[in-house]
Amino acid sequence: MLTPWCNFAGYFDRLIFGKLFMDYPNDPEGLFSTLDSFGNTYIGLIFTLIMFNYKNNKSALFKEWSLITFILLWFGYFLKVWCPFNKAIWSISFLFATCGWSGFTLIVCFVLYDWWENKYIKIVV
Repeated sequence: MLTPWCNFAGYFDRLIFGKLFMDYPNDPEGLFSTLDSFGNTYIGLIFTLIMFNYKNNKSALFKEWSLITFILLWFGYFLKVWCPFNKAIWSISFLFATCGWSGFTLIVCFVLYDWWENKYIKIVV
């Protein structure tokens, strides 16, 4: 059962900092939640490094991003069984699922704008 007093992030923060660390038991500003936000940034960095690695090969870039996106989405929804999506405590399943959906959105923008080379999208500046 997931309650404010019974979740891993709250347990981890109380274990490290003691019981009087926060007023509310599952404050999203705890250590474990902050580690999850670093994970989100790191996954974004991975997508960027892959883009620089395959900047001249669009099909390889598409395959790499698709594979990572599929793994992130699968892992996020797989972890949902043990740790439900919870934005308030920035749960690990929420981290992987949102990073997967961000990767999916990035792929859609890449296909529409870069791969099709603006054949279907005209941006007026």
